[in-house]
Amino acid sequence: MAQLSTLGIIAHTMKFTITLFALSFLLTGCGKHSQDVAFSHKMIGSWTDEPSSPGSMETRTDGSFLVTTPKATTFGGAWHIEDGFLVLVVTNAPIQTKHWKIMSIDDHKMIFRPDASHTNLATIYRK
Repeated sequence: MAQLSTLGIIAHTMKFTITLFALSFLLTGCGKHSQDVAFSHKMIGSWTDEPSSPGSMETRTDGSFLVTTPKATTFGGAWHIEDGFLVLVVTNAPIQTKHWKIMSIDDHKMIFRPDASHTNLATIYRK
């Protein structure tokens, strides 16, 4: 009889553990998604690498972006936020994709780590 009681406790514990494990995955996924949405809202606008620089990057609500360099060169494409990364896909120049890990973003600046191969941080400022 004691074995049946022990098996019941183990079965109950396993059901609870599986439910808790599944719930933690759902909550983790929701947290990442809500962070990406918040980053996306904050990302929209005009940015520059220095407050007095004539170059800029404009990120638009339709998911497009346009970069103008100080030498008046322009290129653009599509952007989105995925798992805390700003993903830039250049479509009107030699096609390339950039993944910038967003470290922080607010109404005035964004600090990020350019592409996975770089360890240095970079900052852009809202124009």
